[in-house]
Order: sequence, then structure tokens, then C-alpha cells
Amino acid sequence: MPETSNTAFGSSSVASATLHVPAASIEAYKVTEPWSEFGSFVALTEDEIVGIKEIEKEQRTKDNKDCEFYDIQGRKATELRRGLNIIRYFDGTRRKVLLK
Repeated sequence: MPETSNTAFGSSSVASATLHVPAASIEAYKVTEPWSEFGSFVALTEDEIVGIKEIEKEQRTKDNKDCEFYDIQGRKATELRRGLNIIRYFDGTRRKVLLK
């Protein structure tokens, strides 16, 4: 398994985790690291994608001191960017956010 300690996943065991992604992107995630290391993939519904957009809108107005942002490759970012982002909260929870 590739080293993930410097990514949004830290030392998590993603091999037993499920990654929820847009249906049209499942095959791309299955062959792209670090995403390919996930144990299973599930297609997001349109309602879930709309919900993610609402979360993203809320996050743009929050103080960034309570979370960190990562890009699709798991690299730390200073802000949310267009495309898929990962928000890691300091309580250990994570969210995927799609910014169009």
C-alpha cells in the first residue's frame, strides 16, 4: 500500500473503507492512487451531490481554523478549489466536497 501519512487519510486503513463518488467517476477512482486503495466504491445519488454542494457553501464562510483542506490527490490545500475536495475537521471527521 502506498504511504499515506502525508495525505488526508493519515494512517487510516482505507482498504476496509467505502468511498462514495459520482457514478460517472467510479472507474477513474478505482485506478487512481490513493483512491484505488479503498475497499469498495459506491455511486453518489443526485440528492447526495446536492447535499455536498450545500456543505461546501457553508464551509466557504467558516473560519478555516477548525479544519484542513486537501485536494483529490490528498495534498494539503489552503482553500477549497474547483472539483473534489476533502475537508478534515480537527475532531477527526472528514467530508468530501464537490465545488463546481
